[in-house]
Amino acid sequence: MRVVARAKTRPINDADLAQARVFEEILQQELAELEQLVAAAAARRANRIHRDGAALQPSDELVRLRGRLTEVQRLLGALRHRFL
Repeated sequence: MRVVARAKTRPINDADLAQARVFEEILQQELAELEQLVAAAAARRANRIHRDGAALQPSDELVRLRGRLTEVQRLLGALRHRFL
């Protein structure tokens, strides 16, 4: 069993590392999906702005999606910092 020591954290064993890699893949897939959803929602907003000629506040959907995107990015960053 390989053990990697990190400052002020418990050592990372092979099982932890394997699980982190699986979780990283799941988060990357979710991130890609959210990026597509955000792009589509932003495009719909841009079309409405162009059509109506007025600036619109971001939709609740777009705000929610951006929040989820930020959270997944944060989780992925923390996972990579800790394990990878």
